[in-house]
Order: sequence, then structure tokens, then C-alpha cells
Amino acid sequence: MAEHTPGPWTPIEQVTREPGEVRTWWEVHAFASNGIGSKHVAHIPSEADARLIAAAPDLLAALEDLVGYCDNCGGTGMVGDNPCRWCSPARAAIAKAKGEA
Repeated sequence: MAEHTPGPWTPIEQVTREPGEVRTWWEVHAFASNGIGSKHVAHIPSEADARLIAAAPDLLAALEDLVGYCDNCGGTGMVGDNPCRWCSPARAAIAKAKGEA
């Protein structure tokens, strides 16, 4: 799988005004580290969805850090012969985000 577009991602409200119609939608952009230019990541009709999508890079990084420091399994993902009940869901979400599940 190709690497995702690095964060931070920012939701931006877009409004189109046409005769007799006002349309509002949200776009998610990843801005260049130098602040110049942006890459369109997604076009979303809902502000709540746009904010969730914009948080995706941060959520992925937080989950990756979390599973490495799990107090229950010591970061191994296993407790004896069983998957760790604390970090197994996080590991599954990471795999899904990376296209590994």
C-alpha cells in the first residue's frame, strides 16, 4: 500500500452561491510543511465527517504509540496465548488504516 498523505489535515468549508441556491460542503486539505500549497485529500458533505477524516493521521499516530506502551501486554499484542484485550482493537484499526487487514 502507498503511504498516506502526511498530516496535518485541515477541514475547510466551501460555499457555492448560484442563483437561487447556496451549497455548502467540506474539503479536507493537507498543507505543505512550508505552509505554501495544499493537497486535496477528500470532499465531504458533513462537517462532522470532515473533522473525523482530518483527525485520521493524528489518530493513527496515537494508536501506533499506544500499542507500543500497552501495560497489559508490554506492547507484544498477546497475553499468553490470547490477543491483548486492551490493544488488539487498536492493532486491528492500524492494520485496516494501512490496508493490511
